[in-house]
Amino acid sequence: RDLHLRGADGAPLPDKVMLLEDLAALIRQQGAHPDAVLQLDYKQDAAALTPAATATFALALRPVSGHFILSAGDAAAVTLLADRVPGLRIGFDPCYDGILERLKGTLDFTGFVAQTVASSPRAQMIYLNHRLVLTAGELGFDLIAAFHAAGRRVDAYTIETADDAGVAIALRLLELKADQITTDDPEGLAQALA
Repeated sequence: RDLHLRGADGAPLPDKVMLLEDLAALIRQQGAHPDAVLQLDYKQDAAALTPAATATFALALRPVSGHFILSAGDAAAVTLLADRVPGLRIGFDPCYDGILERLKGTLDFTGFVAQTVASSPRAQMIYLNHRLVLTAGELGFDLIAAFHAAGRRVDAYTIETADDAGVAIALRLLELKADQITTDDPEGLAQALA
């Protein structure tokens, strides 16, 4: 709790790095808009989760679980954590281990969708690398429509900048009916699309 965030220039900011427990406490104390949902993107696998870590996670999130969605590339990790927090939304990111390159070779997008849904059957949101979505579209397969048909919403990630190229990508993802788009420049992209 002694660490500070840093600005784009690398200089320390007055804002401190928040732990999950701090964030959950802030939401408990100050409230949040009823529709506000914060994504927790877990970057490890289930093997990294200790009993103490899962207990701390559950204790922090149970009172505010409706304001969070937990996602990861490891479905077992998401299940292990989510099972301890009733009401926590679940997401899944299948875009690991060279999946884009493999799919370019096999073109088995239907199998990819089926395997993704089977790997994380409780996932409400599927997080897809925007390059995979666009490549599949160029090859004649609408990944977003396929996941929608399977009852899942889709977040396409990550548009880094709101320059002409980033805006063109966002517009194409919107044409494909992405439910949400992750960007590193939300203000810039919102302004460009207004």
